[in-house]
Amino acid sequence: MKYFVVKEKSEVGFTKPVEINEINFEKLTNSHSPYIQRNGEENRYFAFCPHCKNPVQIVGLYKKQEQKQLDTVRKAFGRHTENKALLELYKSAVPYKTCPYFAPRNYDINARRSKDDELDIFIRADFVNHFDKIVHVLKNTTGIRYGNGLLIKMIDSYCYSVGWNYIGATLENIPWIFGYMAKNQNLFGQYIKKDGFLHNELKKEKYNSIFSDGKDFVKFNGFKNKGAFLKHFYTQHNSSPKNGVLSENITMVVHIDYNNGDSSRILEKKLTFDHDYYHNIKHYNNWVCDEEKLKLVAHLKKM
Repeated sequence: MKYFVVKEKSEVGFTKPVEINEINFEKLTNSHSPYIQRNGEENRYFAFCPHCKNPVQIVGLYKKQEQKQLDTVRKAFGRHTENKALLELYKSAVPYKTCPYFAPRNYDINARRSKDDELDIFIRADFVNHFDKIVHVLKNTTGIRYGNGLLIKMIDSYCYSVGWNYIGATLENIPWIFGYMAKNQNLFGQYIKKDGFLHNELKKEKYNSIFSDGKDFVKFNGFKNKGAFLKHFYTQHNSSPKNGVLSENITMVVHIDYNNGDSSRILEKKLTFDHDYYHNIKHYNNWVCDEEKLKLVAHLKKM
């Protein structure tokens, strides 16, 4: 995992999850026990998992000391451990074997964490504060430039589903879980990446699709068959951790519904989450905010 938390002395609970690096570790732990423990001639570094609140050992924090463990690892990461000193400080009620960072998982879209989980607060805050970036990342993954009208419907669905409380939601996957929780939506009037996987399918002669031409994106204006409607949803959220890196994906399903009640799937595309890309965008200092997208956050705050 790329984030960690430490236990606060007050009743607040845990600190805000922060990226695993030397500066953050020293700032939050003050380099004190039990977060630093001596093992022979070496120090070992520990913290808590931001997802299940169980102890984790941080590997690669000081690379010179741990070079042997970093042959195939570029950044420091946390991995679960049953460290007694940290378990005495805080015993999580959530088994770490259910954590997304412990073992591969296939998620139930209806599964939720406990309602008092602090992680929900941080996910919701990021959703509000970085909404324009979240939409940007989702656009780059799917090739769909969602308009504000459809985004309002997606926000409504995300809020109704309490998407930030979804058991598979993390600080790293907010853009894709937003789409995942948006349910089935109509793509009429949306802009689609020109020559992207969806455009390449829809421009096949058999569909008789209607597009408005554009440089990078084309507007989907429906079909010549006025009784056909293009819709899509996301399904099958899966995750698999390796060396502290979480690999995740969902499947985008695109289908055509007809007035007579028929429906046909025309495309299924597995989408891999690029956590690093989202992280870099979220912390990019020269980012120019999309004010129109940020206005939609007011809609969320009313929920």
